[in-house]
Amino acid sequence: LNEAEVTDYHRRFVAGSTGGTFEEGLEWVVGRMLQSANFLYRVELDGEGKALGQVVPLSDYSVAARLSYFLWQTMPDAELFAAADAKQLSTKEGVAAQTARMVADPKFDATLNSFHSQWIHLDKVYGAPKLAVTSPVWDAQLSADMVTESELFLKSIFDSKGTLTDMLTASHSFLSPALAQLYGVQHPTGQGFARVDNLPHRFGLLTSPAILAGQAHPNQSAPVKRGELIRKQLLCFEPPPPPMGLKIVVPEVTPGTTTRERFELHRTDATCNACHEYLDPLGVPLENYDELGRWRDLDGGKPVDTRGALTKVDSVAANPDPNAGIVNGPAELGQKLAALPEVQSCMVLQWFRYSTGHGEELADTCTINGLRSRFQGSNLNLHDLLIGIATSDGFRYRVDLAK
Repeated sequence: LNEAEVTDYHRRFVAGSTGGTFEEGLEWVVGRMLQSANFLYRVELDGEGKALGQVVPLSDYSVAARLSYFLWQTMPDAELFAAADAKQLSTKEGVAAQTARMVADPKFDATLNSFHSQWIHLDKVYGAPKLAVTSPVWDAQLSADMVTESELFLKSIFDSKGTLTDMLTASHSFLSPALAQLYGVQHPTGQGFARVDNLPHRFGLLTSPAILAGQAHPNQSAPVKRGELIRKQLLCFEPPPPPMGLKIVVPEVTPGTTTRERFELHRTDATCNACHEYLDPLGVPLENYDELGRWRDLDGGKPVDTRGALTKVDSVAANPDPNAGIVNGPAELGQKLAALPEVQSCMVLQWFRYSTGHGEELADTCTINGLRSRFQGSNLNLHDLLIGIATSDGFRYRVDLAK
């Protein structure tokens, strides 16, 4: 505390205790401390006195704080403080070593879950309405199991230092007895969550029930919602908004028709298609999964049509192969999405935004371009991406933009 702060706290103690008690005086002081900007925010004082707009390196202690709140969502531990004391966080090597240690720590699990919940909206499945007639097994416990399954799956990808391709194509998962019944397989032990390899009809993250059930209607699948999720969260592209005043009505389930047939009617309208051409072709490859994420070969008594396309994607449009953008089914969707430079770039952006707490700005261009190159050069290794972010100039330096 500086002299002015001591004087202020003493004045508040005197005001609170005069006519009151000693404890009431302390209450005034503690209340003031809890409202201090230094308590409410992580204040970085590095670079004070430097010219406006000058780039300055963060101190070892500021790097330690950034690392800890990024990876653990709490203050540094003793080992991280010791590294700061020893000036080890002034080098990329020192930061990389601490990042690897922290990612391997169980405290990183909460960050991993938080990131994926925000990125891919895993928590949307909580409380998702389903009709008892078509989904009698649906309850709060099943939706919670779905989220836990996805969290354990994503943790397994990071623990094995897996890649973006692994995330979008892997055939293993972690099932509770209720989820095993949903998948139509035998649970290994009959209780708790257990890893099951080579699951039928499992093709990476996008085929997890948490996403499929969360991006669905109460009584039918939702190719538009699923396509929108892919367009926004995996391709980092905001599709055109619907026309002002448009009343969106979900088509009713009618016997003898498939979900795809019902939803494709809006594409005959040029006004509707201007938006839906960005969404529907990405969502229909997942039509083998119903409103709970259960596999189906028939919908409305007809074979499921999962032919889709990677529409409105620059790298696909520039590819001379006419089949480059054609997608048929969930397995091919995951494989082709993982190979797209747009999806790879989006993965970098999503983690960069999360790690810094803000959207990318012009000043971040060099850092982001460097991270993209590193990510692609690492064969899309997700573990290495986090090390790349933590050791980047955008993470270890700051610019004074205001005084």
